[in-house]
Amino acid sequence: MREKVEKLLQGKEIHVKTFHSLCAELIKDHTDRCKAPDFKIFEEIDSMCCIYVYYYQAINRIFHLKIYAIGG
Repeated sequence: MREKVEKLLQGKEIHVKTFHSLCAELIKDHTDRCKAPDFKIFEEIDSMCCIYVYYYQAINRIFHLKIYAIGG
């Protein structure tokens, strides 16, 4: 991709990023404006752990059950 764009721009140096990496960089550089002081990119396993914990916490609140999850 980089080579194609540089060829189109006649060899000028460019910065090529994915949409997600550009957004992540903007958020990290401007955490105060984004109100995200603890911004982190989760790996898939981290995301799954958070979903698991919050899911069981929500179930406990809704149904007043005593289901325990890791970290919950």
